[in-house]
Amino acid sequence: MLIVQKKDILNDLYFLKSIGYEYIDYFSYNKIKFLPKNLNLLKDIVNNCNLCTLSNICNSRTFETSDVQDIIFIREKRFTNNNAFNFFEKFITDGLNIKKELYIINILKCDISLDGYDYTKALEICKQYALKQLEIINPKVIIALGDSYKYLLNVNKIDDMNRANNLKFNNSDLFIVKDPDYLIRNPTAINEELEKLKIIKTKMEKI
Repeated sequence: MLIVQKKDILNDLYFLKSIGYEYIDYFSYNKIKFLPKNLNLLKDIVNNCNLCTLSNICNSRTFETSDVQDIIFIREKRFTNNNAFNFFEKFITDGLNIKKELYIINILKCDISLDGYDYTKALEICKQYALKQLEIINPKVIIALGDSYKYLLNVNKIDDMNRANNLKFNNSDLFIVKDPDYLIRNPTAINEELEKLKIIKTKMEKI
């Protein structure tokens, strides 16, 4: 949208406000319920989204449309190198003994990686799409990698002692493990996280 068009729209909105119209608080408003309950339609919206500055420089989006999944992994952003993804696959298959392809939802939908960029605002906008994905798919288990759980639970931090305990997100059991990027940088934490995966595996077998 051109700058002049945006100014015209703002002028119209200010005019309407001046004659008594009221507007909702966009940031506290529940936008999820207005998104379509169909993954393909939701994907179209994501592909045409221009709600943040990243959309102006991003050429592609990440959006998964398989709607039958028992276990979903959620991450803030997509893996940017094969080494991290390969580590993640081995880490999860060893810890949970999962043989099938791992299904990952990225909160950030713009497929882009910028050094030093603050993704906070973009993630807050994109999380609406990710939350709708989870609502539609309604998996039995969600495993949140790193800090992605914050966008599901609307909390700033969960104590490390509680990360192996199963929480709830809608109808899904939610577990939290450290992000593979963190484990690659801190290999001494790998064994502890593998033990956590064993606990999660035991709990998953009872679900």
